[in-house]
Amino acid sequence: EIPITANCICPTLRLKPESVDLNDSFIGYKYTQRLSIKNESPYPAKYEFIPQDSKSKSQALIEPDRDTGIVMPDSDAKVILSFTTQKIGAIALSCFFRVFGSDNGPMQFTFNTNSIGPLISLSTTKINFGSIPVLISKTYELKVTNNSLIPANFRSTIDTTTDVFTIDPVEGTIPPNSMLPIHVTVLLNDIMTFSGNLKLCFD
Repeated sequence: EIPITANCICPTLRLKPESVDLNDSFIGYKYTQRLSIKNESPYPAKYEFIPQDSKSKSQALIEPDRDTGIVMPDSDAKVILSFTTQKIGAIALSCFFRVFGSDNGPMQFTFNTNSIGPLISLSTTKINFGSIPVLISKTYELKVTNNSLIPANFRSTIDTTTDVFTIDPVEGTIPPNSMLPIHVTVLLNDIMTFSGNLKLCFD
């Protein structure tokens, strides 16, 4: 009989960096972050990305370019993570990599960000048609600009007690970093002052 023994050696891996601050990030836009998984031992090691649970996914989606890999001795492996927020507000969300055969806890990487919607600017904040003849229409072009990396869906209404104002278009989508003209038309049917408030709702 020949006794056989073996020792299992599991290298310790390190993530670099361990976190990133994205500051403001647009909801639904996919950002990427490059990581290095460092192995400073003389032995190879295998790692695996731990999938997110449903609670984590409700805040943001984190997806690696590869779910698993091997880090050779005295080397490092590159991993690219994509990060897409799913809700508005402050988010601090971690993802984890486990090392096969290790009794230590998984490696942790954290995204910090403030998730925001589209950034909108208007060519003016007040429309004044002045004095115009009755029963002759007049149109003003309001330029609405989407200064964002994501599309901006909008709905427009006029809060007024009369029906002399019309809008075109009433709803639509402004592509990223684009401008859309909205036409506000007035057709007066009486000799008096008419007023209203144009409301634009974005999501």
